[in-house]
Amino acid sequence: MLKYFILFKFFLLFLIGFQLNAQTNVELIKTYKQRCQKNSNNADSLFYYSKLLLKIEDSTAQYEGYFAKAYAFRNNMIVDSALVNFQNALKLADQKNLKSRAIRMSLITAVNGGKNDLALGYAEQMFELANYSNDTLLLAHAFNQRGIIYKEKGNLELAIEDYTKASRIYKNIKNPGIVNAHTNIAIAYDILGQDTIALKWFRETYKEAKAYKIPRIEIRATNNLANHFKTLKQYDSSEVYYNQLLIKEDQLNRFYKTLLYQSLSELSVYNEEFDKARKYLDLVKPLIINGTNIERKIQIYSVASKLENALKQYDKSLVQIDSAILLAKQFKLPNRLYPLYLRKAEIHKTLKQFLPATKCYERYTALRDSLQNVQEIQVIQESIAKYELESREKEMKTFIESEKRLKSNLFMIGFISIILLLGAIVFYWRYKVTKSKHKVAEKLVKANTSKLEKLQKQLKSQNVDKKIKLKNNQIINCSDLLYVKSDGHYLNFYVEDRKIPIVIREKLSEILHQLNDCGFLRIHRSYIINTQKIKAVNYDNIVLKQKREVPFSRTYRNKLKNQGHPILS
Repeated sequence: MLKYFILFKFFLLFLIGFQLNAQTNVELIKTYKQRCQKNSNNADSLFYYSKLLLKIEDSTAQYEGYFAKAYAFRNNMIVDSALVNFQNALKLADQKNLKSRAIRMSLITAVNGGKNDLALGYAEQMFELANYSNDTLLLAHAFNQRGIIYKEKGNLELAIEDYTKASRIYKNIKNPGIVNAHTNIAIAYDILGQDTIALKWFRETYKEAKAYKIPRIEIRATNNLANHFKTLKQYDSSEVYYNQLLIKEDQLNRFYKTLLYQSLSELSVYNEEFDKARKYLDLVKPLIINGTNIERKIQIYSVASKLENALKQYDKSLVQIDSAILLAKQFKLPNRLYPLYLRKAEIHKTLKQFLPATKCYERYTALRDSLQNVQEIQVIQESIAKYELESREKEMKTFIESEKRLKSNLFMIGFISIILLLGAIVFYWRYKVTKSKHKVAEKLVKANTSKLEKLQKQLKSQNVDKKIKLKNNQIINCSDLLYVKSDGHYLNFYVEDRKIPIVIREKLSEILHQLNDCGFLRIHRSYIINTQKIKAVNYDNIVLKQKREVPFSRTYRNKLKNQGHPILS
């Protein structure tokens, strides 16, 4: 009897000890989690508490440990390690909110790291979880995050649709997520070149963020508004909002702190404050280059190149831009690559290195699908002519060296003399023929120019007051319109004295019907030009005012030639 009593006593002590231990673990997990949340911007603290959590033999503790560790890697921009740990946390999640949290952070981190296809998979996980659990907020998050992925992949139409769906849900449930959705709408319109609409949305999100008084949302809204003013070259306004962030520098995590330094460096270059630009660049460059965020590395190299270029250190500028190009090619980011080739072409042009400039420009034009800023295509028109001259000089040098070698052969001097004589005769005959052709061509050009000038004067007198109304109710004077370019489902209207084209959703054939009577002409399946603005007609392109070049397709060239149109007759 005494034996059973002793066993029972030990059993009771074991249960009490187990319960106390479980209670102690719950309290520890809660404490460590609170400290992680409080130090969410401090990677060292997150690593420390993640180790403590992972030592506790409890699934909740393990989940929070992996999550804190992943967040620390994310703050340090070590994307791959962050994703591994977020996925480890997801495997341990046994509740909807824990699963949602791990999936969402995996998605956001993948997008930040440029892993868009992987991010789409996480988005589908979010939709499945939201629909299964009938969670409206999670559904809004899923739409918003998928919109970001579509934007990164270049499908802005689908991105805006998803952002709009997300914002409606956020509004209905009065959730601060509406600030992020509206910010993303603003960014999409910014990419489309619709600056006025984008600025309206950025200002709206800034007001909303101030109203919610959530620091991380307020920081993001302030940063985006500052960036947009910088894009619009309103540098004074941009600096006002960057200085607001600089005041809160201690509150910024590594991502936003490096973004701020990068932006201030670029802004200082524009303001010709080069010492300040170098200071901020020196602060941010080690933090970015040692991380794994490829797009941010490309951006930093690009800013460094701008600074060296402004200081006329062109060789150093080329080194920086080549580093950016190498990364963009290595990680297959064509949307980041093609502007870098343009930048490199401009540097070579400054150095009067016309052959490399032309090659870079050709790569740039081959890569681009569409351009939002017409100023970016105003590159080295003269470089082609210079390259041809350089090529001819090289050929002449080769010919002279060959001739010297031939003359040195005493045994073949008679034969060589005859060859040289025949060559001279042929060369002279070809010279005369070429000169004759040039004279004929000059006469034709003068005749065609006269006809074209008469047509342009006639159209100018007819189109003084003619205007067209676009679908967005914007009115354009026909006399100010240079040309119209079709880009998928959108039309870009290029107007004189306007840097950025007007973009609307419409078919080229529909607008051509309105412009036929105004002297506009279709010269390519994607281009309509104003014949009043023609400066020169070449075989495969037409030069308009402001040195704008548009392609001239063979099909439309033959069609106009058969019609006897003044630009070709």
